[in-house]
This record gives sequence, structure tokens and C-alpha cells, in this order.
Amino acid sequence: MVNGRFSGQPLRVVYHLNSIALGGMELHALALARGVARAGWQVSVFLPELSALDPLVPEFAAAGITTYRLSLVSVQGARKLAAAWVQSQALLRQIMPAVFHQHRTGPYHGKWAVLAARAAGVPVVVASEHQAAYRLRGAQRWVNAVTDQLVDRIVAVSDHDYRCQLKESGRPPEQIVRIHNGIDLSRFRPESPEATAARRTALGIPPGVPVIGTVARLEEQKGVTYFLRALPALAARWPGLVVLIAGRGSLKKALEAEAVALGVNGYTRFLGFWPDVAEVMSLMDVVAIPSMWEPFGLVAAEAMAVGRPVVASRVGGLPEVVADGETGLLVPPGEPAALADAVERLLAAPDLRSRLGAAGRERVAANFTVEVMTENMIALYRQLLAARGK
Repeated sequence: MVNGRFSGQPLRVVYHLNSIALGGMELHALALARGVARAGWQVSVFLPELSALDPLVPEFAAAGITTYRLSLVSVQGARKLAAAWVQSQALLRQIMPAVFHQHRTGPYHGKWAVLAARAAGVPVVVASEHQAAYRLRGAQRWVNAVTDQLVDRIVAVSDHDYRCQLKESGRPPEQIVRIHNGIDLSRFRPESPEATAARRTALGIPPGVPVIGTVARLEEQKGVTYFLRALPALAARWPGLVVLIAGRGSLKKALEAEAVALGVNGYTRFLGFWPDVAEVMSLMDVVAIPSMWEPFGLVAAEAMAVGRPVVASRVGGLPEVVADGETGLLVPPGEPAALADAVERLLAAPDLRSRLGAAGRERVAANFTVEVMTENMIALYRQLLAARGK
């Protein structure tokens, strides 16, 4: 692992999350912060004061990472933006990090924090983009053009995301670097059939019945409505089918109502937030990822790491993660019939599920580990610091 010390002093990095929900981006930031801390850097994290992100605080603390709660969440009025800018600048002057690394998901997402980092004299500013690049127009393009000049590098999480950043944002190619997300294989690993059977029994799932599901924020992007619409056809073929949906979001009530309207609520369980993603995915014979857009596809890599075959939408970065026919199956987005057919194919072929699951674990281990992600990110930090004579 890359050594995180320079001139005898620990280098400091501050990660900034301005999100309002707990999902893949936030868990990625947690994994990255842990990895960089293990490499010897002093790591701090700025989080909004929002209960949805509270589960992250003890996780950061256990890794020796200090968290600071900011009073601002999402996009707010000019007065609150100014207050957050002052608060962040004061904290950054106190911490004196070598690197400020922002995780963002939208055209305006936390751009004020970049200004605060530069005003506080932070040598290197990095931003990771975790959503599809926006078609920026008018004021959005102007805001991004101004703040992008203050960012040393923008991290794209996949080849697809890199191409989108070039095409949609107008950013120069030398400002963008691709670093794939990474999975902690010590936390995401296959469990024994006996352990899975025992936990299924504890949840009241009868032995031998097929179990499918998804892990996702219940938002439009994740396409859970199309997963629900695929279920009637599957249930007709597999009487006893159990469906698990783990996650929370603004569409929860609407999706629960749709499940009732489709007649699938009797065998579909909305589990809400499940703290151990690997545990819930291990309960499933097939993991569905019906996303409408996805810069990378972290859940796909997590499912593959626990040895589960996936059926995923052929969108965004998912084809880079899921090798079609080798570690899972890819289907067109927004097409419940195609999704049902692919899940049916896997349910009907245990040997195929086993082969794809094992190959998926190998693919993640070869390409998408947290160690590789961390080493690449630290190398980027060091390159940028060296360019500034630090």
C-alpha cells in the first residue's frame, strides 16, 4: 500500500458529502476513507446534519476518522449557503488538509464547498462525480465553468462516466481521470449454504423456495417499478417465490401501492434500510439491478463479490462491471418482460447461477477492489501535490 506520509508528517485529507440520502455513493466514500486512513493519512469527513447519514458516523469513528456535521444539506438559500461556506472554511483552516475531496451528484451539488476549500488555502481539490453527466445549459453551465477552474481533477467512476463528462460537461480531457469504484472483499464475500439457509429460516422463508430481490434507493433512477412489473410472470412460473427489496427512498409508498395493484404484495417484502448489504444479498438466488441510469453500478459489484449472479440493465457503467453471460445477464432498461425472462433463465439453472456467481467474485477481485481504488486515488493525490511543490 502507498505510504501516506510526507516529510515526516501525516498527510491530511478531508472528504465532503453533501447528499441527503444513504446509498451507494455514501458507502463508496466510506470505503475510500477507510482505505486512505489505513494507508497512514489523517482523514476527516464533512457530513450534513441529517439523520439518514447517521449510520455512517460510528463506521467512520471505528476507522479512526473524525466527522464534522455541517448545518447545510442539499441546495438552500443564499444566506444558508454563505453560512455553510464560512463554517467549512473555518474548519478547513483548523484541519489544514493537503487534499479536499468532494463527492457530488448534481450540477450544483456542493459547489460552494469547492470555493470554501480554495479560500482556506487547501493545496489540492478533487471532485468525484457519482451521477450521469448533466446537459448543462445557461446558469448551470456558467456555475460549473467557474467552479471547475478551481478543481484540480474530476474523478469519473467508469469509462462510460468519463465519456459522458467529456461530452456533456465540456470539461477538458486532461482534467478528468477515471478511477473505478472498489469493493472491500473482506466485507463482501460468499457465505456458506448452511448460513444462508439458517438466516432464511429466521426470516420465515420456507426451505427450497426461490428468492430474488434488489438493493436500491427507492428513487426513479433505480427502476424498481420495472422490477415489480416483472414479478407476476415470474410468480406464475415459480409459485412460492419470495421477493426482497432492501432500501428506502421517496418512492417507498408509491412502490408499495404498486405492489398491491399488481397483486405481488403477498410475496414481496419491503425491508427498508438494511445495514449489512452483503447479508441481505446473500439471501437472494438472483440479484436484480433494473437501473435506468448508473455511472458505475456499485450494487452489481457487491452482489458479484458475494457470489450472486445479477440481472442488470444495459446502461451506463453496468456493462463494465457485469460481463454479460459470464458474471450475469444484461437486459434493456425499463422492459419488465426482458427482466423477467432473464431472472427466469437463472432460476431454472442452478448450475448456471453457481458458475456466474463464482466468475463474478473473480471479476471483482481482479478489477474492482477497494485496495486498487485506494492506491489509484492516493497516487492521484500525490501527483497533484507534487505538481504544486508539496
